Amino acid sequence: MPPKDQKFFHPYESPVPIVGAQRPQKLHVFTTGLILRNPNTEIVVVTLLNEDFYESKTVTVSVLDWQNTWNPTEFAKVGFLAGQALNPSLSTQGVQPQQTNIVPPNNVQSIFTPITFTIPPRGLFTIHASPPQPVNLPSPCYEVIVTFPSNFTHPPVPIRRVIVNTFGINAAGVPQEGNTVLHNQLIPSPITSPVPFSPIAPPPPPPIL
Repeated sequence: MPPKDQKFFHPYESPVPIVGAQRPQKLHVFTTGLILRNPNTEIVVVTLLNEDFYESKTVTVSVLDWQNTWNPTEFAKVGFLAGQALNPSLSTQGVQPQQTNIVPPNNVQSIFTPITFTIPPRGLFTIHASPPQPVNLPSPCYEVIVTFPSNFTHPPVPIRRVIVNTFGINAAGVPQEGNTVLHNQLIPSPITSPVPFSPIAPPPPPPIL
């Protein structure tokens, strides 16, 4: 029997430790590849739509800053479900509603690690990631990585019923040229982030009056 810390690899799967005699569930990782950031891109938006009518889907999203570095860091991120911010609040009064469609609430704590979230049936989970300013040449690149549990067969494709798209927009919400990657353009990747994931939970239901 292999030692507990031994790992197995697949070119399109993240490494997962072997536990006892059972092979654990694998993860499949998809990437946009490195995207050359438009100088006018002020927010990187990642949308994940769970089209399933009955089952929730768990995803992990990472937005990495590759700008002139070999050791990428995570963009500051805010997650939204149905337009409501899910990040921890910095205010004793809780998270206030968004004032515009683009600028996130200013009283929430940004997340600087990959975000893990379980999207409810027919739910739209949106991430707003803030790249550093300004753009620094020659390589102002970033990358979006999405990880799914392995519940489909090879060749790997993005998980069925979760539609992933990403856009680069300016402060007015206008998509910027060259910073759009659609669902069918994601490619499988063996790379996973070493940074621990930050799970966030949906807001509690409103009180019954």
